[in-house]
Amino acid sequence: MGHFALTVADDGQSATGWLQGLALFMEDRNARKAAPAPPAAILDDANDAATDEELFADLLDGHLLFALRVSHPHIVVTVDRNGAGPHVELRDSAGRSARAEPAHGGLICVSGDRPGLWDALRPGYRLWRERGRPLQWDFGMTVTEHTQTVWAGSPDHGPYAG
Repeated sequence: MGHFALTVADDGQSATGWLQGLALFMEDRNARKAAPAPPAAILDDANDAATDEELFADLLDGHLLFALRVSHPHIVVTVDRNGAGPHVELRDSAGRSARAEPAHGGLICVSGDRPGLWDALRPGYRLWRERGRPLQWDFGMTVTEHTQTVWAGSPDHGPYAG
């Protein structure tokens, strides 16, 4: 639900523009074919200082949700604010799912998480932080005859991919 307003380049070979309204991306049609299990833990803890609590808190922010939909289209992340408190539901194109919610003492409890969807979000979370936590309005798209590239900030920053 949303759109990008693209302007065709003078040479007619591409079109580039910014996100104009709220949007969700459909799953990449190629992701459905291969949907491999996410790797268990591909993290370097020294370079990934974010805690589960920080990731959970930032997932309540629509800007991170949008960025993850761009960088990790095979994982659908939804936030449910109904009930006793917010919780995050994860599912992938192969039907795997997980749920994350606050537990006692501020810790985050992740349940049903096989084979590691929560950890599979970390590279996308790291990318979002490294790129300066872009707002969804900072995203743009360039389309050519053969490619479609989503970027954050400027097309010169390259594709936004995790």
